Formats: sequence, C-alpha cells, structure tokens
Amino acid sequence: MIERYLRLLENYLGICYERKTYVTAQGKIKVEKNIKTILDLTENVFHFMIYRFFAIYFKCLIKGDYKSANHIQDMLKKYGYEKVVKSWLKINM
Repeated sequence: MIERYLRLLENYLGICYERKTYVTAQGKIKVEKNIKTILDLTENVFHFMIYRFFAIYFKCLIKGDYKSANHIQDMLKKYGYEKVVKSWLKINM
C-alpha cells in the first residue's frame, strides 16, 4: 500500500513540475511537503530507494540545479536502472 501511495506522490510531483505550480508560494509549500513525505516514507526501506532518488531528483529540478538532476539520472542509468529513469525528465543544458 505504501508503494501505491509513493507512486501517487511521484506522479503529483511530475504534474507540478510540468505545470510549474511550484512557482507560487502555496504551490511551493505543497511540493516541498510532498518531497518531505516521500523522503520520510523511504528513509529506512531499501525497496523504496528509487522513490527517494526520484524525490531528490525533483528537488534539484525545482531548485534549478539541473546539473545535479542530470547527474542523479546518469548515475542510476549507470547502475542498471535505465528502464526506471527512462520516463523521468531529461534536462538539456
């Protein structure tokens, strides 16, 4: 059940980034709360680490740290998670 919840939170982050809802003060608070929730839920469970990476990845995107976001994506690809990160946004700098 937690994994389903994490997927919903992950999809919500993707939509927020796509629609740029994080630009407003209220939107920023919701996105930060969402990221914190994902990080809290995945803190001690290895099985959920990909969701943790996703939250950190989106945190970098929202802050405009595209270099770190691309680095996260590249490292996950390097370690065999190409199929997982295939659907993540690739930022061209």
